[in-house]
Amino acid sequence: MGSGKTYLGRQLADLLKRPFTDLDQLIEQQEQCSIAELFAREGEQAFRQKEQAYLKKIPLRHQIIATGGGTPCFFDNLSWMNEHGLTVYLKVSLDILIKRLKAQTRHRPLLQGRTGLDLHRHICHLLQEREPFYQQARLIVEADQLTAEQLAQLLS
Repeated sequence: MGSGKTYLGRQLADLLKRPFTDLDQLIEQQEQCSIAELFAREGEQAFRQKEQAYLKKIPLRHQIIATGGGTPCFFDNLSWMNEHGLTVYLKVSLDILIKRLKAQTRHRPLLQGRTGLDLHRHICHLLQEREPFYQQARLIVEADQLTAEQLAQLLS
């Protein structure tokens, strides 16, 4: 969450002339509502089940996919992604994550209603919970200042 997956993914896809899919945007289009609305209406568990189903429907051949930050942490999603493609963990420092996410709390269900120290603690907690999953990615990249061009070089 906040690492730049969509931003860098879209730029990388343009650079490499490959299709790009943002999993959250795909879910919102198919469900005809926002992720926040899905969370509020159906709860996180139902959302995660939909997320897994949509993930496994994406045609994978030569495609750049940006998943949600929680996607690798549920069910067999990460092992499935590792089996079917090259997974990349865009590792961003906590300070940059907090700076980026501060202005986005309304649009992120797991951060809604959080401010100040509570927001900081919650982001730290989420990152601590998710880090063991993220560390299983095939490629781990320091991404504080990463450009799509640099990422493309690392992938080649």
